[in-house]
Amino acid sequence: MRESNLKMYSMGIVIETKARNSDYIKVTPIEDLPFQNGSLASQSISHKVNIPDGKGIKRTSTLEGATHIVAKWMPNGSDNRITPPDVSSGETVKIYRFADTDEYYWCTVFREPSLRKQETVNYSFSNVKGSGAFDRDSSYSMEVSTHDKYIRVHTSNSDGEPYTYDIGIDTSNGKVSIADNIGNSIVLDSPSSSAVVTTNTSITLKSPTVNIEATNVKIKGDMAVDGEITGTKGITVTNAVHGNNI
Repeated sequence: MRESNLKMYSMGIVIETKARNSDYIKVTPIEDLPFQNGSLASQSISHKVNIPDGKGIKRTSTLEGATHIVAKWMPNGSDNRITPPDVSSGETVKIYRFADTDEYYWCTVFREPSLRKQETVNYSFSNVKGSGAFDRDSSYSMEVSTHDKYIRVHTSNSDGEPYTYDIGIDTSNGKVSIADNIGNSIVLDSPSSSAVVTTNTSITLKSPTVNIEATNVKIKGDMAVDGEITGTKGITVTNAVHGNNI
């Protein structure tokens, strides 16, 4: 039985924090360069050797290279994860190599919370039935970003769902929102200590008792009341009033 050409190559140390939105890192394969001295910085190395030619005359050749390789992220079992881990300088990774080529791949191996910094992570789930690749509009997704201070949940209507939904937590501006694609929404605004509920048709509260505690209650528009209203001090009604008068 033939073995795969993709094999574990070395443990590695990340030498530069991964750029955002990139799958690639610079990494030093510590098992391949076990006697590296000094810091694992991105640097070039030069080595001179004397090699005799066909006549036995020694000639000097210079070999130049680097202390790191460039490797591409490989999910390696991280199902549905779309974005690579935002690894930081100094983190440990596993490096894979394809045969004897210069194709290298990486994935995380340990939990190193003292090294990991801010992250943006997206998990997406395909909503496609037929052929073709899924994207944001044809998938359900969840994204967390400590870079940009938000959490987002999104649903798709690419498979005939009547509506889409977006749930967002904006920690930078202090807002939490729930919205569909036809204009209904709920927004909690912490800086103004307020909440706004917007719907296209109606809002219904069903309970034996509904308690409203407020210094002032303002109602703008027509109002129909079925029942008795007591203790009406501080209630202002604009426009026509139907039913019991206030």
